[in-house]
Amino acid sequence: MMQAAGYIKIAIVPDAAARAASISVDGKPAGAGKQGPYKLGKHAVRAEAAGYRAAEAQADVDNGGTAQVSLTLEALPGKLLLSVNVAAQCGAGEATVRANPEGVKLLHECPRNRHQSGLARIASRQRDPALPGGADSVSEEELDTMPRNSNCTAMESALIIGAGPAGLACAAMLQANGVHALVVERASDVGSTWRAHYQRLHLHTERRLSSLPGLTLPRAYGKWVPRAQVVEYLENYTKHFNLRVRHGVQVERIERDGEAWRLLTPEGPLPARAVVVATGFNHTPRLPEEWTGSFAGELLHSATYRVPEPYRGRDVLVVGTGNSGAEIAVDLVEGGASRVRVSVRTPPNILRREVAGISSQRLGLSMKFLPEGLRDPVAKAVQRLSIGDLSAHGLQASPRGPYTRAREGQIPILDVGFVDALKRGKLSVVAAVTGFDGRTVLLADGGRIQPDAVIAATGYSRALEKLVGHLGVLSKHGLPLAHGPHAAAPRLHFIGYSN
Repeated sequence: MMQAAGYIKIAIVPDAAARAASISVDGKPAGAGKQGPYKLGKHAVRAEAAGYRAAEAQADVDNGGTAQVSLTLEALPGKLLLSVNVAAQCGAGEATVRANPEGVKLLHECPRNRHQSGLARIASRQRDPALPGGADSVSEEELDTMPRNSNCTAMESALIIGAGPAGLACAAMLQANGVHALVVERASDVGSTWRAHYQRLHLHTERRLSSLPGLTLPRAYGKWVPRAQVVEYLENYTKHFNLRVRHGVQVERIERDGEAWRLLTPEGPLPARAVVVATGFNHTPRLPEEWTGSFAGELLHSATYRVPEPYRGRDVLVVGTGNSGAEIAVDLVEGGASRVRVSVRTPPNILRREVAGISSQRLGLSMKFLPEGLRDPVAKAVQRLSIGDLSAHGLQASPRGPYTRAREGQIPILDVGFVDALKRGKLSVVAAVTGFDGRTVLLADGGRIQPDAVIAATGYSRALEKLVGHLGVLSKHGLPLAHGPHAAAPRLHFIGYSN
């Protein structure tokens, strides 16, 4: 009787590495492409190539079927990727290309500031049978026109800056379409911004509408996903798609490099044919420049706030009524602060996180079917019914409706206890802060208060000016002029910059 069996289809990226990779299944030599037959069950697949980090994956073979595995080999720093029977030899300020009759030769060590082989164009060339081993023929003139890189780092098809939700999702979708992008991240982990948020934070959007493409948020996380589970999900997302993420890379500037791009880092440039900037909408904490003087008490930005325990029994002023400011104020009330005040410049729109079990997010999506002129009036009516009039508690109604304010960049507060705390007198509202005088906080209505601590939930800047400001792709407010390609910068893309 024939034993049930199946096959394994092995794909290695980059393609040039696949040609010289040593591949094994369960410790025995194999090759790229369809291999087998193998017994049913799980099999360990490993790929190695000189100058690359080894990659491993598990293939689950089904009866008569083909299990597919994709292994990504990441080039080690300081190595030059060569392909298709071509090797580069570095000399003082020049490079030559020679035929390699022994087959593919990978990763010739190159010193800094010397020539790089145009590997992509070489790899795509028709082979010249007149040369030993059928190697490619490249003239010195053609070599001079090929992309250069001062430290001989292999050029990536696409580089993504930032390993947050937007960057990881972009990498996964590019990979699904055959582009194995490299994600570079300044922090030591994926989702670094979510790791740094205050512990109380949950997603303000419900779980079913918040998954990244290709992997659903687990039902066990609940309807409103906690911060820690968001971090866990991003880690699992990275592993699920076997994404290439290089940590500890601080990209300081993006520059043109002929028809390609060059990312400048302290460790040297990284070349790429396409770049996606996904450094985040909330990148750099910002304090209002118009504030005068200095505060002699404790002043911190909400980005550094974690838990309420250090403020138990203390008088705290929270500046700003975005979602972070409102939620931190509630956290302080519940955490035992002796007094909590909230400084309001422009009265916010407030919506219950959910009404009658239906999330405000779903209600908002349903309103897109209404004529634009009806959206604010309908939302205002929902506010009056679910929130009520807060003017007796010191908070006036917003001068403009939720949809108008959202177009201006001001997202409504999704209430998680702020309104009830205000109505019960657990927190109070004061005027906008204008400056400081020692331990005194100066208010726009002439008031003067002396809290023990001030937590400034005053927002973030995108901090894109140093990175791409010289390329003509930013608005006067520092936001990308286009999400996706921009005519002034082909193959430079932005994702995640709408709030």
